[in-house]
Amino acid sequence: MDNCPLCGSPTTVIKSASLELKLVAGIERFYRCESCHSVHVPERFHLTEAQELERYALHENNDSDSGYRNYLSGVIGSIEKLTGEISGFRVLDYGSGENAVMTAILKERGIEASAYDPNYESLSTIDGQFDLIIACESSEHFRFPRKEFEKILAHLKPEGYLYLRTELLDSTPYFSAWYYKNDPTHIFFYSKRTFEYLADQFGLELVDCNGKNSTLLRRKPIQ
Repeated sequence: MDNCPLCGSPTTVIKSASLELKLVAGIERFYRCESCHSVHVPERFHLTEAQELERYALHENNDSDSGYRNYLSGVIGSIEKLTGEISGFRVLDYGSGENAVMTAILKERGIEASAYDPNYESLSTIDGQFDLIIACESSEHFRFPRKEFEKILAHLKPEGYLYLRTELLDSTPYFSAWYYKNDPTHIFFYSKRTFEYLADQFGLELVDCNGKNSTLLRRKPIQ
């Protein structure tokens, strides 16, 4: 039996009673946690780090891609609708990708921003604490999510914000037909309940979760 890498509870393999759904390739690689309502891919099915980097190299997420820049600008706009103006914030782009486009856009707006991505040596360290940490399309790649969130929160100031952009399980009634699970580098999936668990465990409050792809948490003030 595989335990959940976030909360440690027992999990069960996702199977389907439907012949059509049984034909979905690799469906039994996914395990559901009924405690924190997450789904994960066990470590034995993970790509190697080299294979992951090969996959990431296929992404054309660079600073000259206007469509990608517009998408990230939209993410920043979504954050500001929830938090208010972030111009005075110190921001960390967590899991930035090699080109760190989100960081570049923030800096263009005069915001103090840093990039972190453990897959790339030049971006592999984090310095200090931040008012806002953004994990945009990165938390679904976490091999060891509990350890990853512990690392993130060590750099989040009291009353600081953690924003996650990742597709949520709540957005699909049929996991087997969900496109998001088909990327082999996507190995951990969240629901609103998962983020409620995180909030409870790590002294956070769940500020907003749209049930689709956008979640904002805030660190509680020191008592």
